[in-house]
Amino acid sequence: MKRFVFLAATLVLCLGTLHAAVWNYPQDGSTVGNPTLFDCTAPVTPNYIKLWIAGNSIWTVHGTNRLAFAYYLPNGVYTANCQYDDGTVHNNTITITVTDNLYDAVNVDDEPWSKNNPSQPYWEWSSGGTSTLPQFDSSLDPTKSTDGQSRKFFASLTSGGGSFQDIYFYEKRCNVPIGRRAGHFMVNFNAEAGSQPRAYEFGFTQWYGGRNYRMAFQANYAGGTWRVYDPTGSGWHETNVTISQAPIPSTEFKRVYLVGHPFTDSSGNERTAFDLIQIGECTTAPCSDRDADPIHAVPITSVVNEPSNSVGTLAESCAGGEGNSQSVQLDLDTTNGSSQIWTDKYLVHLLP
Repeated sequence: MKRFVFLAATLVLCLGTLHAAVWNYPQDGSTVGNPTLFDCTAPVTPNYIKLWIAGNSIWTVHGTNRLAFAYYLPNGVYTANCQYDDGTVHNNTITITVTDNLYDAVNVDDEPWSKNNPSQPYWEWSSGGTSTLPQFDSSLDPTKSTDGQSRKFFASLTSGGGSFQDIYFYEKRCNVPIGRRAGHFMVNFNAEAGSQPRAYEFGFTQWYGGRNYRMAFQANYAGGTWRVYDPTGSGWHETNVTISQAPIPSTEFKRVYLVGHPFTDSSGNERTAFDLIQIGECTTAPCSDRDADPIHAVPITSVVNEPSNSVGTLAESCAGGEGNSQSVQLDLDTTNGSSQIWTDKYLVHLLP
C-alpha cells in the first residue's frame, strides 16, 4: 500500500512537471536587472496564470495562456513561480538574481539635467520624416507632475504646411559604453496624454558593435493599434496590441513600460524583438487584470510583415562608437491637428 501511494505521488509530480508553464524570461539561475520582465506561457488556456515572487502573489491574468509583466525588485536573490490552474494547479519555480542595470545613469532621466540647465534641456528635436515642422515645444511643466515637475511635449499643425506633420524629440548619448550588447531593453516612464494626435512614438536605440538596435513603439490612434518600427524598411508594422488593450491615460499619470531584446536569428541576422507593452505598475501586490483600475500588461505576440515579433537592425554606429538614445515623437494630421503629452521619470534600463 505504501509503495502504491509512493508511485501515485511520483506520477502526479511527473505529470505536474510535464505540464508546467514554460519560462520565456528569465531563465532559472539567471541574473536580471531592475525592474525586470517576467514572461511565461502555459500549454493550455487555463482558468488563471499567476506570478509568485518570494512566496507572494504579485500578478494574475485570466483568459490567456501568456503572462508577461514588468515588476520592480530590489537587488537580491528571489524565487519566481509561474503558476496556472486548468482544474489542476501547475507550478514552475525558478531562482534569479536581481542586480543593478548595465546602464542606468542620472542623465537618462528627462529631468535632472534640465533642472540644472532649464534653458538648455538635453532633449533635442528634428523632423521625424516630413519637411514641414509643426509648431512645437518641449519644456518643464511644474503644474502637472508626479514629483514636482514633468516634461511637456507639444505640437500643433503649421498653417499651410501640409496635411501630415510630425516632430521628433530625442536625447542621444554617444560614447557612453557598457561594453556589451544588452540582454534586454526596457524604457519606463510616467505619462499623461492630452488631446489625441495621429500617433505618439516612444523609442530607444542601442548602438553596439556597429549595429543600430532600434526599439520603437507607436500608439497609432489613426489605426487603433500599437505599431513598431522596422529601420531596415523605414516602415511601421502593426502588432497584436490595440490601443484599447493598452491605453495611455488622458487624466492622470501612469507608468508605461516598453520592453524588447536584441537577438541573432537562425539565419545569422541581427534583430530586435518586442516583448511587452504595459500601462501601470503593481505597487501594492497582489494585482490582477480584474482589479477596478487594472494594469494593462499585454505581451507582443506578432508583428505584421515580420517573421516573428521582431524587426531588423541597421549597420550604423553612434559617432563611430557605442551609445544609446531615447525619443518621443508626435504625429499630426488635419483630423488630429494638435496634441501634447507629459512624461515624468523617463528611464532607460539595459538589462543583463
